[in-house]
Amino acid sequence: MNSEPLYLADGKSFNVRAFGAKGNGIADDTQAIQAAINAALGYSGVGAPCVLIPAGQYRINMHLGNTDCAVGRLVLGASQGSGRVHIRGEGSATLSTSVDAWPDGQLDFLLAIWSQSFSDVLIENLRFQRTLSTPPALIGPTQQTVAIASMGTRTTIRNCTFIDFPQSLYFFKADAPLVTGCRWIYADGIACGRGPTGGYPNVGLRCDNCSDVQIVDNHWCGTENMGGSTPSWPMDGFVWGSSKGWIIRGNTIRRAFAESINCISTADATSSCIIDGNTLDCDFPAGLDPKLARNAVRVGIRCDESNALIRGNFVRKARSPISINNLDAPGPSGGIIADNLIAFDSFDASVVNPQCSVLYGIALQNRADVAVKDNRISFPAGTVGSMAIGLPSVGVMVTNCTRIDVSENSVECAASPAAGQDVPGIRLAGNNDGTTIGGNTFKNMSKELLQDPGSSGSVQTQPNTLFQTPQAA
Repeated sequence: MNSEPLYLADGKSFNVRAFGAKGNGIADDTQAIQAAINAALGYSGVGAPCVLIPAGQYRINMHLGNTDCAVGRLVLGASQGSGRVHIRGEGSATLSTSVDAWPDGQLDFLLAIWSQSFSDVLIENLRFQRTLSTPPALIGPTQQTVAIASMGTRTTIRNCTFIDFPQSLYFFKADAPLVTGCRWIYADGIACGRGPTGGYPNVGLRCDNCSDVQIVDNHWCGTENMGGSTPSWPMDGFVWGSSKGWIIRGNTIRRAFAESINCISTADATSSCIIDGNTLDCDFPAGLDPKLARNAVRVGIRCDESNALIRGNFVRKARSPISINNLDAPGPSGGIIADNLIAFDSFDASVVNPQCSVLYGIALQNRADVAVKDNRISFPAGTVGSMAIGLPSVGVMVTNCTRIDVSENSVECAASPAAGQDVPGIRLAGNNDGTTIGGNTFKNMSKELLQDPGSSGSVQTQPNTLFQTPQAA
């Protein structure tokens, strides 16, 4: 694992101003900053060289490097050495682009560490800003402007800010990257792109085929106000594709259109992941276009990984707060979902997707050997989940799983369900052999357990507590 990079004690500093960078927001400083990077990478003295970027706005609009799948503006590549460099901003140092360009349909990297032989690169205290005044064109998912991309080992990105990028951070085949203390900001009405007619995925951070990833104490937030005729919406917070051995801890993610955290399985039974102590607020901003709101998925945590520990997270206003599944049985095995707080707030019937047939706090599908313990799921006053709009609500949903332990959880509605409404604490569907249920507390639920018609498997039920709040006279 990558720890705080104290080993990167600075050696010689290479000030980009000495290489001709202006930092006035007008001149194109791509070549000057690249020259400073090249000089630093050629340093062979004591300590790690430091590329110093003083306060100012540095335009980065020129492409200087190419790979088989991407183009880079500032590039750290295999021909330049093996890494061990510190790139540091001072004050309000900003690397900005006013150009979206995807030559030959490739990804477009503002800063690329595009060699697996590169190691120990630290990037800190910089702002990365896309300064176009319109949303990007609605084009294919492989054509995006990316702030930082890395294939290196132990790449650390610390205390950086990303403004209006379709995809801010992209790690590919990287080992032990660390992202900490960073912020994502999207400007009102021009956030990178999903308009009411469609668009392409937008991601704060994406990891593909990586290992030992740490994402700690960051803040990602969608736009504050999406009013107007052409609202845009940044879609996903953090997304993993076929990566393993990672920690997502202490982050705050707000207003993700789709998934706040989405972890796609490696199909590796030896892999593991920790999603711990995050705050995920899926609230909609005022003035959001109703058509756009209806299509919002609003997933808190989606995880297909084996041996997942999902613990101590706070998830608010998600349609699907915590979901671990594998749609192609048999699914991954192992996992603990514990000590999470899930709060449903009011849902406006005008913004509910009709395809959303049920709301649940925690859902498991095609999993084995998972413990669901000591979680609290709360449906506040006036909603009883989504019952105010005619949809059933479920505390914990288990579908086609094996050896699941659901115990010591609390599921509560602020008021008892109306006559005829089925609002169970736990719902079972399909074959759930070896499932154990016990020691749970259900307040104002219609029943403790609902087993769908045709459900099967050996289910052991231990005593639970079910009680109703007396109705006011």
